[in-house]
Amino acid sequence: MVDLSRRGGLVFGRITSGVKARDRAFTLVELLVVIAIIAILAAILLPVLNHAKQAGLKAGCLDNMRQLQVCYIMYTQDNNDFLAPNNGQANVGATNSWAGESAAQTDYTTTHIRTGLLWQYNQSYGIYVCPANTYMIKVTAPPPGSGLVPNELVPQTRTCTIDFSLNIESAAQDGVTPRWKFSQLTGNGSPGVARKIVFVDDYELQVSGGAFGIWGEGDMADGGNPQTGNPTGTWWNVPATRHDNGCTFSFADGHVEYWNWKGHYVWGGGGPNPADAASTMYDLPRIMACEFQVNSTP
Repeated sequence: MVDLSRRGGLVFGRITSGVKARDRAFTLVELLVVIAIIAILAAILLPVLNHAKQAGLKAGCLDNMRQLQVCYIMYTQDNNDFLAPNNGQANVGATNSWAGESAAQTDYTTTHIRTGLLWQYNQSYGIYVCPANTYMIKVTAPPPGSGLVPNELVPQTRTCTIDFSLNIESAAQDGVTPRWKFSQLTGNGSPGVARKIVFVDDYELQVSGGAFGIWGEGDMADGGNPQTGNPTGTWWNVPATRHDNGCTFSFADGHVEYWNWKGHYVWGGGGPNPADAASTMYDLPRIMACEFQVNSTP
């Protein structure tokens, strides 16, 4: 019979009792292999995570457009089918417009949103700006009581506009321009409510007044006459490219869409420059197909 009291010389589980096991560290080669594996996994996962983030921002932008479109339709229902006025000028102090007008690429307050005609239907500032927009505006003269500080950088408050052809009103015409009705969107020259663009996610460095336009479209302020002074069928305002070189839109029937631009950019030279327009005509026909293209009257 074995005397278990003599455990000093017995072996349990391949470890000698009473003898401390030797610590074992990584070799340099093993450590380098682990680092390489981590780097490979990061290279695989980071683009996937970034793509998921961008997809989430695009979905948020589409949701904003949908909510704005609901507000737009509710306004027509409350106002005998009339479309909300759309003032295209900046800094005119207009209050009779879907968003009180301002130069949105320099305005650092939300006053223009609160005084807009659509604010009563959804009192959320977030729906007026693309969630992927990172443009910051420098405060120059903060309004009293605003809590803003001179030279402070604050997020842009609005990136959306309404298509120029929908009830545009200039500063001189504010409250005078003939008002159009929603039912007239199916009239002569209209692509129909399912294809008529209403809200546009605009280029952050150019969004100004409440309107988005292209040269050569008809507009519902002057009976559908094409714009004059610039070549027909060229860019005027600039749609955004924040979502994988694409932009979001809402349409008169209430649905929203994401459009990926076929060209490398919408404007040449990295910004709005009409001189470069000839090199960026790939996508313009898509928008023009959603405009009033012929002279028409209510």
